[in-house]
Amino acid sequence: MLNALKKTVFFCIVIALIAVFVVLEGKPLVSVNSAEQVEDAQTVTHLFKDLNQLLERDHAYHDLVLTTGQINSLLGFLQRAYQPLSAGFYTQDDIGRLLVTYRFSVFGMTRYLNLDLQLTSGSRADIEQAKLGKIPLPGNALLSVARWSVNQYTRSEVADIAYNTLQGLTFAEQTVTLLVAPTLPLLQELKIVQARMGYEKPDSLDLKVDYYLDYLVNNHKTIDDSERSLAPFIREIFLEAQIQSQYGDPAFENKAAILALTIFLGDNRFIRLFNLNDRVEYRAGPKKQVTLNNRRDLALHFLFSASIELLSAQSVSIAVGEFKELMDRAEEGSGYSFVDLAADKAGIAFAERATEPKTAVRMQTLLAQKADESLYLPFVDDLPEGLKVNAFTERFKNVDSPEYQAKFEMIIARINALPISQL
Repeated sequence: MLNALKKTVFFCIVIALIAVFVVLEGKPLVSVNSAEQVEDAQTVTHLFKDLNQLLERDHAYHDLVLTTGQINSLLGFLQRAYQPLSAGFYTQDDIGRLLVTYRFSVFGMTRYLNLDLQLTSGSRADIEQAKLGKIPLPGNALLSVARWSVNQYTRSEVADIAYNTLQGLTFAEQTVTLLVAPTLPLLQELKIVQARMGYEKPDSLDLKVDYYLDYLVNNHKTIDDSERSLAPFIREIFLEAQIQSQYGDPAFENKAAILALTIFLGDNRFIRLFNLNDRVEYRAGPKKQVTLNNRRDLALHFLFSASIELLSAQSVSIAVGEFKELMDRAEEGSGYSFVDLAADKAGIAFAERATEPKTAVRMQTLLAQKADESLYLPFVDDLPEGLKVNAFTERFKNVDSPEYQAKFEMIIARINALPISQL
């Protein structure tokens, strides 16, 4: 028995060493600057419009054209959201090549897990070559296994239908053209999968968000919002959270209260993240066009960023806000706005302080005392906004430049000086 255990341990050590020196490598396959990648973020706006056409015109065939700039902008967003990951996409001679590197430490050494995928133009997605580290992989066989796994997990044919919906793939210089069959069968199958897998018993957070939505629906008419500010709603909901914390965890109460505020005052689509879909219209209630600093968009930036922070990692929250602003630099967009970015960061800080066990109670006490935006929103009137691509590039170059970082750090300093940050 002891000898068998020793052999097993030895075997595991050997496999680990092989993985370190064969699969893991000492150099990254791709090393890209995410700030340069997201420089084309404004072009992604057009891609989203094209994708929306796929959904709206679900009986028609579509030629969806993506540029390498659009693809790499999205990859750059992923890298800014998750720093160990870097990726790049390139096209040449009827071939598309995706390079991915994941950086981490093993036994105190920095190692890289590199993935190289090469696809060729054709009537279907065809992986001509795949390599993980130094090990070649059967690309199309892996694709078949992945499709089978998704179908098994969802108890459907959704992966096969998605695969067959893509009926043509053409790589050219700096572009990828997808021939997309009518998306109606895929959308119908997705609805079946959602109905089959979507219902789960509401957990404690679902139930608590449900409670605060009820509270807002039943009490919103009594809240003094004569100036349309978000502040009276924050005061009222945190006063209720303070009362409820006599019987529960203050940080948990605050989290549920913020999420309920976002659904009720921001966008009722957030409710889809919870098992409360049977009463969407009732839960959303009459819309209140609340503002921060007399601006509706700042209230939405604040609420959305706070909720994204509560439902994801902080780096994702920051990257989402930054990428959205970069997209707005398009001519038809509103332009890059450090004001919006400040509201995003303020919302993140608000969520952090409200749900930190050491400050949750003090946040309730502070916010329940008075309706005052200056408790959690920094001064923003002197921050630049409305910057189109040329104006942004001329003044700030890119998001990693000293000029940009100085403005970003000034926003952080103002947020750190807020009353909520002093708790």
